[in-house]
Amino acid sequence: MLISVSFLALSDLLANILSSNMYEGEATSLTSLTQDLPTTPVISQNSGTTMLEVNDSQFYSFDDQSWTEYRPRIN
Repeated sequence: MLISVSFLALSDLLANILSSNMYEGEATSLTSLTQDLPTTPVISQNSGTTMLEVNDSQFYSFDDQSWTEYRPRIN
């Protein structure tokens, strides 16, 4: 199972936790802490390759001009 994590969402979640006063004894729901967290697109890049996801399909490029759909081999 692939779990997508946005570091921007994690930072907002931490900010929500700290501003919720839950450590002062106030009741806080998980829904209120996680409501409206930002999302970011799935993308990965190193010095020679870029990978991204569009409509549940993954694509890679070695030159940022031509893109090829990534299809992993199933053994």
